[in-house]
Formats: sequence, structure tokens, C-alpha cells
Amino acid sequence: MEFANNVQSLDELLCENVCQLLVDRLSSQYPGQIVQILTNFEHFETACKELQILLFEARSSTSASGPITLSATKRFREGKKTAEKRLFELVNSKIDDLIETAEYDWYVLLVHA
Repeated sequence: MEFANNVQSLDELLCENVCQLLVDRLSSQYPGQIVQILTNFEHFETACKELQILLFEARSSTSASGPITLSATKRFREGKKTAEKRLFELVNSKIDDLIETAEYDWYVLLVHA
């Protein structure tokens, strides 16, 4: 039972602290920071998958069966998708800004100068 409680505590730590902290930082306006957060989500998702395997192998109880599934794995995967969407939003916003600037009637500005 202690093993299960430790796994649950680890899962909660990953979900509520690590993943949530990364999600909260997605409000950044800097594409470079969003890319780093996206990379972090990918690494944590992979780490959680590997951790699930290690925890399954380390489980000493013979009465327990089946794989160990961390909800953090899913949360990091969802966070990764959210980060990808956020990155596309920022890139599209920059493109829109450039297009608006390109469509600006610069001649009017020069005539009134």
C-alpha cells in the first residue's frame, strides 16, 4: 500500500506542480519561451512514460497486476498540444502584423511628412 501512496504522491507532484507551472507560463508573448516550454512538455512526457515502466518493474507486490499509469503522462501530452497551439497563435499574430504593415499606405505618410 505504501508503494501505491508514493506513486500517487509522485503523480500529484508532477501534475499539480510541474505541469501546472508550465501551463501557467504559456501566457508568455515570447515565441522562444513557448518553444522551450513545448520542449519541456515533450521531455516530461517521455520521462513519465519511462517512469511508469520503472515503477511497474520496481513494484514488489505480487498481488498487484497491470501497468502503472501516471495521469501526469496525459497531462504533459495535453500541455504539449496546448503549447503547440499557443506557438501557432503567436506566429500567426506576427504574420498578421507584418501583413497589416505591408498593406499600409506608406505614400500617405510620406506626403503628409
